[in-house]
Amino acid sequence: WVDDLATLSIQDGVRVYFVSVDSNQVGIGDTDFFVNGQLVTNGVTFTSYETSPQNTDWGGIDYLTASDGQNSTLYNTQIFYAHEGLLIDGHFMTLNNLEIAGSNQYGLHIQNSSSTTSLTNVNLVDNGTYGMEIVNGDVSINGGLIFGNSSYGLKVHSGANLDINGLISSSNGSYGLWLTGGNSNTTINMVQSVSNAGYGLFIEDKDNAEINNS
Repeated sequence: WVDDLATLSIQDGVRVYFVSVDSNQVGIGDTDFFVNGQLVTNGVTFTSYETSPQNTDWGGIDYLTASDGQNSTLYNTQIFYAHEGLLIDGHFMTLNNLEIAGSNQYGLHIQNSSSTTSLTNVNLVDNGTYGMEIVNGDVSINGGLIFGNSSYGLKVHSGANLDINGLISSSNGSYGLWLTGGNSNTTINMVQSVSNAGYGLFIEDKDNAEINNS
């Protein structure tokens, strides 16, 4: 737990372990890592402490910092075996060389981003439902891989403005990219969406989408 106005910095080489405790017997570990302040990581791994880890051993990271809080940055960071990988719901984040893999549900869910959340070389791999979903806010993606997720790779809702420069979405269980609803702006450049079970790109009731070199 990172409290309001607090900053937690975790340095290179640290592994943050979560013991699997399911006191209410619902099949999901009781522990979530809640961030209401600022989190700064570089070279850190968040993962299960179990000898044979399962993708429900711990809840995931919930980034709930208020819109007037400080920006959190995750660099060279890994998130493994969570129920739900990373939730962003409030302030924006900077994610650089981040990997989220083996989650029971989603890899990355952006419910709200008060300003532009920046993703650079973010890899979302082998998660149990979708790779990434963006509901509200501004998001920029520069490079990265969305691969082997059981449902769609990336879904963008009407409340989100998205700018992509370089992304591979491949071998997912539904659409590679799914753009839906409204007149928010989506710009797609240098994107490869291949070998997905559904369409590479599905545009549904979307007014503004610009696609280049893809």
